[in-house]
Amino acid sequence: MKDPKSFWYKIPDTGKLGGKKPFDGFLVMNKIFFAIEFKIRGSKPTPYQRANLARAKMAGGESFVIYDTDDMDKIIDNMYKFAY
Repeated sequence: MKDPKSFWYKIPDTGKLGGKKPFDGFLVMNKIFFAIEFKIRGSKPTPYQRANLARAKMAGGESFVIYDTDDMDKIIDNMYKFAY
């Protein structure tokens, strides 16, 4: 069942269009904004992405970089604890 107090969105990939994405997606859960970036283990967010993830936190939200499913499970648990 979907949580009526949540909304998520995957920002479309810009591919070869040359645009920049601030991060891969976001989730709003119980009025809390979460910025999410997915990376392959060993890679890092770009400087542009790091700046936008930091801006999300400065604005009162949270930001996460997810590297694998273990990270994802821990982060989802933390999101629920934070939002509820």
